[in-house]
Amino acid sequence: MADKLAPAVEQINATNLLTNKEGIWTAWNTDITGVVNSFREVAIDPAGKNVLVIGAGEAGRAAARGLEQAGAVVFVANRTPCPGVYPLPDIPSLIRKCNLIVNTIPLEGLETTVEGLSGKHTILDASYTMAPLQKAAFKAGARYLGGYHWLYHQAVEGFAILTGLEPDCRAMRKLLDL
Repeated sequence: MADKLAPAVEQINATNLLTNKEGIWTAWNTDITGVVNSFREVAIDPAGKNVLVIGAGEAGRAAARGLEQAGAVVFVANRTPCPGVYPLPDIPSLIRKCNLIVNTIPLEGLETTVEGLSGKHTILDASYTMAPLQKAAFKAGARYLGGYHWLYHQAVEGFAILTGLEPDCRAMRKLLDL
């Protein structure tokens, strides 16, 4: 395993990037930055907002931690029961309380859990595909940010960590069709 853990990895006990500098392995997590900067990119400051995070795995934990650090009030719903986490059937009532939604699980077969979406919602979905949540968001008039937004912001941070350089963000956005 890694010799060093970046602070984000220590906070959420999850990593998605490893570097080796002079024989020292360091574990990083770029999900936190990816989530928060995805909202900031579209002029949404999470501070003071109620946010629903669907999923309590590694990506869900990263999303929740990053948004809490950005000043949001975070509610987490998950398929598997966990202490302090809401069950999926509670999602419709949580949607009514929240302006921002982050989805980190496949929603195929769970479309009924997204009842209550409206134009007041902005959704960040970890999925890169035309997921059912995207269709539900468009139908409800909600703003939808697909997984490539999250990936882009992870890649910006990851590139800087790996190279020590600032990436060509315009070229990266073009590659991801953003």
